[in-house]
Amino acid sequence: MQKRHFPASPIISPPPLARCERVTTASIEVKAMNAKNILQLLSILLLSPLIPAFAGDWTPPRYYYEAPQSLDAFKTSQALAKKGDALAQYSLCLAYRFGKYVQENTESTLFWCKKAADQGLAQAQNYLGYMYLNGNMVKKDYAQALHWFQIANAQNYKDAQYYLGQMYDYALGVNPDHDKAIYLYQLSAAQNDHYAKKALDEIRQRYRNFEKNLPWARQGDRDAQWHNSAACFGLAYRYRELVIREECSEAIDWLTSAAEQGDSFSQRYLAEFYLQGKHVEQNYQKALYLFQRAAEQGNSDAQRFIGTLYEKGLGVDKNQNEAERWYQLASERGDYYRYSDQAPYLYEAFKESQALAKKGDALAQYTLCLAYRFGKHVRKNAESALLWCKKAADQELPQAQNFLGYMYLKGYMVKQDYAQALHWFQLASAQHYRDAQYYLGHMYDYGWGVNPDHDKAIHLYQLSVAQNYAFAKNALYDIRRRYRHFEKNLPLARQGDKMVQWHHSSACLHIYRNKIIHKECSEAINWLTSAAEQGHWLSQLHLAQFYLQGKHVEQNYQKALYFFQRAVVQEPGDSRSLDAQYLIGTLYEKGLGTDKNLGEAIRWYQLAAKRGHPEASRALKRIHQGPLRKWFSKTFLGH
Repeated sequence: MQKRHFPASPIISPPPLARCERVTTASIEVKAMNAKNILQLLSILLLSPLIPAFAGDWTPPRYYYEAPQSLDAFKTSQALAKKGDALAQYSLCLAYRFGKYVQENTESTLFWCKKAADQGLAQAQNYLGYMYLNGNMVKKDYAQALHWFQIANAQNYKDAQYYLGQMYDYALGVNPDHDKAIYLYQLSAAQNDHYAKKALDEIRQRYRNFEKNLPWARQGDRDAQWHNSAACFGLAYRYRELVIREECSEAIDWLTSAAEQGDSFSQRYLAEFYLQGKHVEQNYQKALYLFQRAAEQGNSDAQRFIGTLYEKGLGVDKNQNEAERWYQLASERGDYYRYSDQAPYLYEAFKESQALAKKGDALAQYTLCLAYRFGKHVRKNAESALLWCKKAADQELPQAQNFLGYMYLKGYMVKQDYAQALHWFQLASAQHYRDAQYYLGHMYDYGWGVNPDHDKAIHLYQLSVAQNYAFAKNALYDIRRRYRHFEKNLPLARQGDKMVQWHHSSACLHIYRNKIIHKECSEAINWLTSAAEQGHWLSQLHLAQFYLQGKHVEQNYQKALYFFQRAVVQEPGDSRSLDAQYLIGTLYEKGLGTDKNLGEAIRWYQLAAKRGHPEASRALKRIHQGPLRKWFSKTFLGH
């Protein structure tokens, strides 16, 4: 690939903040540190959240940054709100909603929001609708949400147009209306609301997929029948697939056909329809038959329903033993919930385990371990959980060895330790324990504490699959699909397709969980660079991170700044852009990759701080309290 030249990064200033606006900060002590170490540390602490695997990190709610951003601003809002200023009343509403300089308070939130809304302030009307739509601090009420969104929409407020579109798109308190949803999304998108733009693309794609699948569904293709019937009935709501079409009159026939062809999801949902008498005439026998067919394929929801049918005697004679057997099968579904269900369910069982454990019974010791881990009939206690698990594991009970490995792998009640996890999984795997084989496969698949090994991962998954472990089946399918997909699309990556280049490079460089260990990964940085140069913003963001850290490439602050700036102007509303905005400010402040420019640094810090970035707020506080505080106050705070 030919050598690329990176122009000097021009100053791309974020929109200036109002001169009177102050920034939320907390005092910090900044120790002396050279610029390179500061940037390396910041890139580790701040850019890790760019990787979706760390999705647990807190992201400010959409309206959080509109609350008062300083104590002075809060006090000003208090004074003006009492005088009837609608914008100040709205500001107080958000302060009480998010607990900014005051305790969260539902009554005060509603009081001030309604005062502002009654004066016709569109922001307050929209926010009231937002609270009622999501049940935030109030009981969910679609009628109230619709009322306030409609009033704000009459003022052409883009957020209200977007949320109204959502209500008509997903039938939230209204009759679904595809055309009205698109119209409302278009009104909001015309005002550059990126949520509405994405929703508009998504609704159009949904309907295109439906139309594309329609001939196949009518010809009997079970996958097409499942997807189209799920879209018509809203079965896959979590995937946002609801579709309102006249062809949906065929949906129950498609679902039935897919179920008869063995699709477990179709069997499970059709069975639930028969159980509830929804879309079909209620029939417990048909429900049981379909649940059983889905359960045979490892569907835990179906297994749970069968347990309920036997317990209540619906469509079958009551049979408590059968009910318990199916409930037990359903509980064996992996990870936290699976092991939680293995803890003693009854207090009598817990007391019995206590007595037997003290006599050295390994299975009882393992049961006590789970009781202390999940707080079943006793307070959660990490030391007691480890004590009893190790006692059972030392007696070579594979369940206990596996669960110790699981705790160390996940960092549950213990410090995460891949070496310990590997040790205990290997011991349990040597006893052919299928869970341990699955988790060992995962460790080799994703390189957790070991060198990634594609072949070893497949071998371990296969051992677990041979014992009919559903999660291992899924993992085996996934790893094979990943590699087939990689090899199939390799020519497109080499031809310059930016999306394929992004996915392939992210797999090779382990940016996401779709890890690939392949000899062609030597081209990954070239693919990532090519995708970034073609304008793919996630490629730009991660390539900038690599240049900042000197990871996979030679450290180069100029290139890091160049790609950070290209990325943030494309997706300024994405939470991952906040870290990049803060780092751009740091680069300007330290003069890394560009001339020092404190003014530009402050503007980038302000943009990130306005939307709740804590480190940006602290940087502004540090500058404000430093030697340049007078210049900062006059230039940026207007006093």
